Amino acid sequence: MLDRSALRIALRTLGRHRGFTVVAVLSIAVAIALNTTMYSTLDAMLDPRISARKPDHIYAFFYRSQARYQPHPKVLSDAMRGGLPGFEAMTFVPVMSNDFRLAENGPRYARITSVAVQPDYFEFLGTPPLEGRTFLPRDEGTANIVISDRLANKLFLDRSAVGRTVVIDGTGFTVIGVVRRNSTFGPLFNDVWVLNAGPMAAISHTLIRFREKLDPYEVKRQLNTVAPRIAEATGARPGESAFMGGSFVLRKLRIGRFHWALMGAVGAVLLVACANLANLQLARGLARSRELALRSAVGASRRQIVGHLLLETAILAIVGLAMGVVLTLWGVHVLKATMPPGLQDVLIEPQTSWKMFVFAAAAAVLCLFLVGLLPALRISRVNPDELLKSSAGTGANRHHRRRYGLMVVAQVGFSLPVLIGAIVLIQRMWLLHSREYLVNEFHGFDPAPIVTASVPFGTGTTTADSNIRIGSVAAEIISRAKTIPRVHDAAVFMWRAPAKRKVTVDDAYGVVREEPAPQWSYNVVTPSYFRVLGLPIIRGRDFSEGESKGDAVIIDAPTARYLWGNDNPLGRMIKFGDAGSSLPWHTIVGVVGDLRDTFAIRRRDPTANYRLKEVYRVMTPRDSLMLRKPSPWNRARGEVDVYARVRGNPELAAIRMQRTLRTASSADKATAIPLEYAVIGYEREQNDFAASIFGTFAFIGLGLVAIGLYGIVSHSVAERRRELAVRISLGATARNILHAVLREGNVLILAGIAIGLLLIKPSIFWLARLIDEDNDPYNALLFAAIAAGLFAIAVISAFIPALRATRIDPVEALRSE
Repeated sequence: MLDRSALRIALRTLGRHRGFTVVAVLSIAVAIALNTTMYSTLDAMLDPRISARKPDHIYAFFYRSQARYQPHPKVLSDAMRGGLPGFEAMTFVPVMSNDFRLAENGPRYARITSVAVQPDYFEFLGTPPLEGRTFLPRDEGTANIVISDRLANKLFLDRSAVGRTVVIDGTGFTVIGVVRRNSTFGPLFNDVWVLNAGPMAAISHTLIRFREKLDPYEVKRQLNTVAPRIAEATGARPGESAFMGGSFVLRKLRIGRFHWALMGAVGAVLLVACANLANLQLARGLARSRELALRSAVGASRRQIVGHLLLETAILAIVGLAMGVVLTLWGVHVLKATMPPGLQDVLIEPQTSWKMFVFAAAAAVLCLFLVGLLPALRISRVNPDELLKSSAGTGANRHHRRRYGLMVVAQVGFSLPVLIGAIVLIQRMWLLHSREYLVNEFHGFDPAPIVTASVPFGTGTTTADSNIRIGSVAAEIISRAKTIPRVHDAAVFMWRAPAKRKVTVDDAYGVVREEPAPQWSYNVVTPSYFRVLGLPIIRGRDFSEGESKGDAVIIDAPTARYLWGNDNPLGRMIKFGDAGSSLPWHTIVGVVGDLRDTFAIRRRDPTANYRLKEVYRVMTPRDSLMLRKPSPWNRARGEVDVYARVRGNPELAAIRMQRTLRTASSADKATAIPLEYAVIGYEREQNDFAASIFGTFAFIGLGLVAIGLYGIVSHSVAERRRELAVRISLGATARNILHAVLREGNVLILAGIAIGLLLIKPSIFWLARLIDEDNDPYNALLFAAIAAGLFAIAVISAFIPALRATRIDPVEALRSE
């Protein structure tokens, strides 16, 4: 039984070996923190905790009918209270928006989503604020907002957000509270909640909570029983009214390839850390052989020696566990603040719970077993008579050295796939940030100095189908955009679908040919479009500013090859409909460089029908924008896109453009973002985050491998001390000794690299979602270079104790037994 004296001895022993103690604690802490943080993320995916009251009882729906207006909230509320037996509470969401906005706090920007709600929104959800408060009725008419904890962390770091001002789309708002964001639950998915500022004539969604969880069919049946009452109150025909929608399903992500890659990486780091510490324990135990032999000689049993060694390791594990929990809490905080929206389909913010602490304790017990028990059993096998004769090593443990060498092989084998995966992701990250790759391979032009905006029409007071002469409105939009500081030029863009999903082309000599285009739309642009985007006209000419007939068309090179092969497309005719239609013919006046988009670059199919979308017709004053009655379920055909070439900060220009263009339409929903983010932002953020995660794993793994190799070579030198002393006494040079020591280590390193190379294919397969599938990720030259780099690092780590072996004093080592 271990008493206080044993504890004091263990603490004193660890204090004498401060270097080993620090390395051991840090290794255990980092390994536990990485594994526990990843466990917290996976736990949030499989069993999300929602900060709402009975979230699975909440249903979202909207009422659809032929009435001119959506019913007033009071009409809906009265019908629900009087017609639903399980009704408990209700709230309204006047404007459900997931449009990208830009929030600013000093020099920091963040892209956010926002939603307009009623004052009782958070009370209905039962969501408590993390700080400050949520909305009250007196907040109506004010510029108060509630923000998510993720946005608060991004804009204000560790400072309190309550009472601070956040500039959103150029308008200042005061933060009154912070709530926990949850990407698995729709009502808490956004970053900003504002109060509805306008009349509630149209409701995007209605949220209702039932007293108990109901089957979706039962919910629909109950809602449809009150639909006739609402139809009668609004003047709609009962047979043409119904509720649409359903429950907010709590999104539980499935474990996929990316998650297996994460678990494999952190598991490899944990095993490497444990194996390294076990080797260090063995090397340290050999250095303490005389001490252990003395204890055995004075009566200590092997059980007592093992207990003493385990006590030392338990102290290390407990301290490492405490530090690991602290690092885990910090890591969870960092992940929440830095996890990009692009990963929300595969990864969500981690959550802290009692299971996280249990997992950390289990990892510490595993470390105690691997780092403490197994080495303690080996070290405790001491022969006092043998060891008390001399402080030199025995040199008779080659079998045991091979056994320990297997741990080196495992360390290198586990570390190499993590390192290669990180390098592949970092290489992809470098490509996505490379202007040359973005222009020449990914998209066809440089989107960095361009801001794109979407301007809707008819989503405000317009209530009937109508047309807008977009040609004249486009001129006003361009004029407004050019008044924004640092906006150099602007263009307007919109899509059109060909009649009957067919196009007709001129094959020369009066022969025409129809081409089916089931998923095709052509583009109507202002003459400045190609100039703004910086797309080169490689054949023919660009649109001229005075061109108003609308018969000029420009196509891209792949479309020209698809329609006419190697023939000259200039002067050819195209009709946006079938051959028998009365639609006008248009003349090809130019060919633009290959404009790539994300979908096209991944398919790499120049003959597919989607390539036909790169056909551009010049916009004329006769062009109209068809509008429909606005409704929550259909907002199609009411928007145009604006592109502006800017100088300076594109995010600041996007905010200014958004404010300016909103006055050009009847709604306040105009949005603008830097085109670079729209083109590649999600993929870049996703890859940057994954590369940083796996880069961290690889960096830690490399450090642990270096420490482990240092320990095992030190161990080998200690065991072979007498053998090396004999060699030195017989005339061996320092070079001979280095070769003798490093040869054994190099064999182990090469064996580990060979095993690691075998594990590369499944590792890359797990990361396939984050790698460009068109570029072969199995780059033999790159993998060979990474393996050579790992070998060099390993050899350098082993060289230090090998160099120490050349300084062995043969007289001291060969003293009589």
